[in-house]
Parts: sequence; C-alpha cells; structure tokens
Amino acid sequence: MNEVLEEVRIRKIGVLSFAYVSAVASAILGLFIGVVLTVVSLTLPSSFELLGFSSYTLYSAAILPISSGIMGFISGLIGAFFYNLAAKVTKGIKIYS
Repeated sequence: MNEVLEEVRIRKIGVLSFAYVSAVASAILGLFIGVVLTVVSLTLPSSFELLGFSSYTLYSAAILPISSGIMGFISGLIGAFFYNLAAKVTKGIKIYS
C-alpha cells in the first residue's frame, strides 16, 4: 500500500501547441452552445425575440464555433506565454504519477 510516487514538473508549455488545443476545445464548446441556442430559438421564438436574439440565434451554430475558436487560440497563446513566465519563477507545476 505504500507506493512511491514519482514527481514530474511542467516547466514549460509549447505556446503554439497549447493555443491550437485551446482553439479546438473552444470551438467544440462554441458549436455545442450554438446548437443549443439554435434549437431553443426555433422552439421558443417569441421569448428570444423579446430579448433581442431573433436573428443572431439562427446563425449561432455557425458563428459561435468560429469566434470561440479564434478567441480560444488567442487566449491560449497569452495563457501559455504567461505560464512560461510564471514557471521560471515558481519552477512549474508538480505532477505525481
């Protein structure tokens, strides 16, 4: 029962590779949210027209994945860059396996 855990540290992240992963994950989430908004707007059109979403929700299944992917890429670039700066000071994140 007393197993020895090996410690590994993440000291640097590839900025572009992290940005690509972040972009894909954000685009998938944007697609999911866009489909949900489209389905809801088609089933309950009067409630969405009162909120001012009538024309946007019909295109949200196409618009949200693209815009979310772009924003995910940019935030991934920025996040990985700042992680690399912070990891120099803190020596990274400890992971035990």
